[in-house]
Amino acid sequence: MPGVLSTSGAIPVASVASFDRYGQWEAYLEDPPGPFQPSASLTVESLLTAYYRPLVASLLAAGDGQTVEDRAMTRARLPGIDLILGIPTPIVTIMRLLPPGVW
Repeated sequence: MPGVLSTSGAIPVASVASFDRYGQWEAYLEDPPGPFQPSASLTVESLLTAYYRPLVASLLAAGDGQTVEDRAMTRARLPGIDLILGIPTPIVTIMRLLPPGVW
């Protein structure tokens, strides 16, 4: 398995994502049974950054003309596909503040 944010340990996890009947994207992650092996370099912060990095990058790449932001949600129509991506504005704000190397 590939590493997460330059960690060397493999992270076994099952992931299922789909759209519900209203067109909202849903995701479910399952931590498989087995012994827990903590990693000093693997933190909640690094996992959240790895999770949100491609989503926020896609949203920001859509361009200013495609992005609508309010206090609760930042949305953008992604170019080339019929999809509006929405991410809570506080998460987008935090990701924008991270140094470029973390992205």
